[in-house]
Amino acid sequence: MNSGTISGCRADDDAGAIFIKGNASFLMNGGTIENCSAGNYGGAVKIRNTSRFTMNGGTISSCTAQQGGGVYVDGSSTFTMNDGSIASCTAVNGGNSVFVVKPSASFTMTGGTVDGSIALPYKVGNNTVYMDGLGTAAYPYQISTADQLKLFRDIVNGAGGQTQNRGAYAVLTADIDLNNEPWTPIGPDRDSAYTGTFDRQGHTVRNLSVTVNVKPGRAGLFGCVKDGTIRKLTVAGSVSCTANQGWCGGIAGYAMDETIENCASLCTVSCTGIDARVGGIVGLVDYNSRTLIIRDCYNIGKSPAEATTAVATPEVSADFYMNGKISNCYNVGEITGSGYVSKIAVSAYNDSRPTNCYYLSDTDTDLNGTAKTAAEFANGDVLEELKAGRNDSPWDSCQYVAAAKITLPVFKGQGRCS
Repeated sequence: MNSGTISGCRADDDAGAIFIKGNASFLMNGGTIENCSAGNYGGAVKIRNTSRFTMNGGTISSCTAQQGGGVYVDGSSTFTMNDGSIASCTAVNGGNSVFVVKPSASFTMTGGTVDGSIALPYKVGNNTVYMDGLGTAAYPYQISTADQLKLFRDIVNGAGGQTQNRGAYAVLTADIDLNNEPWTPIGPDRDSAYTGTFDRQGHTVRNLSVTVNVKPGRAGLFGCVKDGTIRKLTVAGSVSCTANQGWCGGIAGYAMDETIENCASLCTVSCTGIDARVGGIVGLVDYNSRTLIIRDCYNIGKSPAEATTAVATPEVSADFYMNGKISNCYNVGEITGSGYVSKIAVSAYNDSRPTNCYYLSDTDTDLNGTAKTAAEFANGDVLEELKAGRNDSPWDSCQYVAAAKITLPVFKGQGRCS
C-alpha cells in the first residue's frame, strides 16, 4: 500500500480493514487506514500465523476493537514499524495502538509515532504478563500491578528469562501493594545498577519487604542506581540487611551520579552487619559521585542500627565525604547507633553540605540540618521553607501522616499518606 485511503470498514469478528495470515507479507509505505473497527481483534489490521506487516509510512487512525485498536499481532507473526503513525485508536481490553497477544509474536519499532498504548506479552514462569510500553523515553513501561513491577525488575536485572535492559524507562500508573512478599531489589549490585528513569506519577509502592543476607548487601526497592533519575516515588514497608558492609535505604541502597527527587520513604530500614550504611532515602552515596542530586525528599521511617556492630548513618542519605547536592529535604524518622549518626547527612565537602534541610527537634541534633518542632512542621512554617519561593515547588500542603503520627508537609498529588 503506497497511497490511497481505506475508510469506514467494519468486521464483526477480526481485522476491520486488513487481515494478514499464513506466511503472507503486507507492506505499507503510505496511504491511510481510518475509522475502521472490529468486533474482537485488530481495528485496522490483524496479523497471524507467520505473516509479516512492515509499516514504512502512512497513517492508521481512529480505529477501534476489543483488543488492538490499531494493530493486533498473533501467532508467530511480526509487525515492524519503521515510520508512519498510529493515532487516536482505542481498544476496550488493551493495546489502543498495538496489542501483541503471544510471546512468540513480535513488535519492533525503529521509527514513526504512536499516541496510544502498546501492550506486549512476557513469559513469567508459567504465566503470561502483559505490560504497556517499550521501555524507552518516548514509550516507557506502564506499571499498574505488582506482577508488572516484578516483571520490570526482572527486565532490569536480566532475570527470569528476560532480556536485560538496565536503562529501561518506566512510570507507575497506580498504587502497588507488594503484600510483604520477599522482594529482590531492582539493580542488585553496582555492576548491574539501574540507569534509567523511574517516575511514580503520584503513586505509592506499599508493603515492600526486603531482606538481604549476603555480602555485599544492597537493599531497598532499588539496590543500586547510577546515572539515572527516580522521581515522585513513595515507598512504604521494611528494608533490612544482616550482611557485613550492607547499604540500606528506603529508595535505594547505593547511588552514584543519580537524581532522586520528590521521593518519600515510609520504610523501616535496618542494617545489623559490621560497617553498615543506613539511610531513609539512600544507604550510601559513592565517594566519586560528582553529580548526585537528592532534592525535595523526606523520610519518616525508622532506621535502627545495631549499636555494637553498625556504623549508623543518616536518615536522608548516608555517605562519607559525599560529592553532590542534598536540598529541600526533611527527616522526622529516628536513627540510633554508635559511630557516625546524623539526621540529614554524615559528612560532606563544604560545597556538598545539605541546604534548606530540616529535622524534628526532639529526635537529636544535626549540624547538617535545622531543627524544627512538631508544631512548625504542622503549621506550614517548614512547608514554606521547603518551597523556597519556587513557583514549581512540588510541596503542596500539610497533612496528617499516620505512619509518623503528626502533621507534615507532603507533595502535590500525593494522596493518602499512611
